[in-house]
Amino acid sequence: MGVSGAAIATAVSNTISLIFFLVVLFRIRKKTCLTISPKQFTLKKEISGKVLSVGFPAAISVLLVCFSISLLTALLLRHEGGNILAAVLFIRFKKSLARHTEKEQAEPAETLPSHRIVAISREFGSGGRTIGKEVAAQLKIPCYDSELIEKIAAQSGFAKEYVEKYGEYAVSASLYENALAGRTRDGQSDSDKLWLAQQKVITDLAKEGPCVIVGRCADFILRNIADCLTVFIHASEEKRAERIVSVYGERDEKLMQRIRDKDKKRKAYYEIYTGTEWGKADNYDLCLDSGVLGMDKCVQTIKELY
Repeated sequence: MGVSGAAIATAVSNTISLIFFLVVLFRIRKKTCLTISPKQFTLKKEISGKVLSVGFPAAISVLLVCFSISLLTALLLRHEGGNILAAVLFIRFKKSLARHTEKEQAEPAETLPSHRIVAISREFGSGGRTIGKEVAAQLKIPCYDSELIEKIAAQSGFAKEYVEKYGEYAVSASLYENALAGRTRDGQSDSDKLWLAQQKVITDLAKEGPCVIVGRCADFILRNIADCLTVFIHASEEKRAERIVSVYGERDEKLMQRIRDKDKKRKAYYEIYTGTEWGKADNYDLCLDSGVLGMDKCVQTIKELY
């Protein structure tokens, strides 16, 4: 529960301590001079002055501490419910990638290729992969989707199964869990190293010639490298579930939940590594609803805009 959980625990423990103190005081009331009876209170100027001389500065310091804690809590709650470790590690990770980016930018700039690339992002089950392959077939250019896995595996040294599983999916939709995902002292994890290898492979493919690249943040990676037509394919959950059942024959009772989980992890991965919102229309040249338009119309639209 992060900071909010710690605050609740502190409040509960202090309440229990107060109740315990009052119970003990009640039980020993006849054996001690301690009392909470108003009749026993006396107010003498000399004693009150000494109490205030000590108590007032102490009260001010406690109020300042409370204010500082409240301010810090408010700032930490902006990071995934106040998970401090997640916030610290995530900042280290961002700095690590920033150093890598600055190093690349310091290298002599190459002339942008004159050919055009189609980068397709898609919701799970929307048919983005099928659309991409058909666009490439009609344009007679290569399409890279599952074909990327072997190239990225060779570049990164990771197993193909690992690349396939984590090449465009975050470990979790939670920033906290992603921040703890095997990060080393420099702030990088295996997923970060895979991202850097994936970035290089996609960049190199874009420089080789015109092609269609499906997923793996290609739209963001190529934003300043190539003339890139960025496309986002989406559809309603119902349409996507229908397509998965009809095309792949899957009839899992939890199919809708699997669709949501896949999208959440794609969204988390994209936003962690690009800093931009996945699926937001402003971030793409073209957004197509495959459930409304149909696959053929999506293919034709992309082909006409190429």
